[in-house]
Amino acid sequence: MATTPQDIINIINQRIVTNGNNEITALVLNPILVAMVQQYIDYIGDLNSLNTTDKSNIVNAINEIVTGFVGINSVIGGINISIDNTDPANPIINLDSLGTNGVLNNSNVPGVSLTDSLNELFNIYVSQNNRLKNVVAPLGATLDLDFDLYEGWNAVLTEDLTLSISNGKFKVVTVTLTGDFAITYPANSTVVGDAYDGTMNNKLVIEWVSATNILITVTNY
Repeated sequence: MATTPQDIINIINQRIVTNGNNEITALVLNPILVAMVQQYIDYIGDLNSLNTTDKSNIVNAINEIVTGFVGINSVIGGINISIDNTDPANPIINLDSLGTNGVLNNSNVPGVSLTDSLNELFNIYVSQNNRLKNVVAPLGATLDLDFDLYEGWNAVLTEDLTLSISNGKFKVVTVTLTGDFAITYPANSTVVGDAYDGTMNNKLVIEWVSATNILITVTNY
């Protein structure tokens, strides 16, 4: 059972009482000190159990996960992470995605310790990262967007590119492209927003409504 600050206060009140001897024995002090250390262990958890590469401390583990989310930022659109320790015995890491695909929107990650919560968060990052296709050069003249396989794609154009969609379904995916070549969009697409600019990064948000109704919003950045 997790030890809360109130548990420690209760132990102090029970163990350290006026007895007229003006002394604190090892028998009295030992369980209090152990409880104080145990409260820290309960709250933080076992650092060695972290799934992150850096297990040295909680801050570094959080930074590693945040850095990983930034790496897939073009897919999920943005990440905000905060820790709710209203109940020290059950800290909660709140994960809020600003992404357009809604995969992580308004999801909370509860755990019995911060390390447990961070591991849950790490697993979400891995899951999302596995849904991002990084297309390595040479890209070639075509890129098929298989909606069953990925939520997003990153690619650098090496020649004029034609995009196509397979396994289209009602969902939103994101494609990040750069490279100073021409783009041919999938058939039945309506393209809005910025014109593709190969000298910049281009974020394509593709909303598939039906095979004859595909909306693509292009943003240069």
